[in-house]
Amino acid sequence: MKRCLILDLETSALTPEFGDIVRFRAESFSDPEDDFDEWVKPPRPLSADAEQVIGTTNERLAHCRPMNVALADFLEFIDGAELVGNRIDLDLAFLKGAISSAGETQQQ
Repeated sequence: MKRCLILDLETSALTPEFGDIVRFRAESFSDPEDDFDEWVKPPRPLSADAEQVIGTTNERLAHCRPMNVALADFLEFIDGAELVGNRIDLDLAFLKGAISSAGETQQQ
């Protein structure tokens, strides 16, 4: 049986063009011990509105690993799994954007 994960990213905006991932979260559908949950420091600071909606601050996120560093661990965690979620299209768009940005950063 293929591993099934519930994907639930926290983002700083409604589109990848204007926001970043601030929390990577995925949990196994059948095993709650099989999870990944990490707040990260996004490449751009959160707006005051985003801080209010998300319920965290730039100050708190400043102590987290950078988003592009945690991204590699998250991608390894979800590798080969079937991903499901309430906003799966949006979450996957943010993941694709983060992967693309990480690739651009490595080429510089």
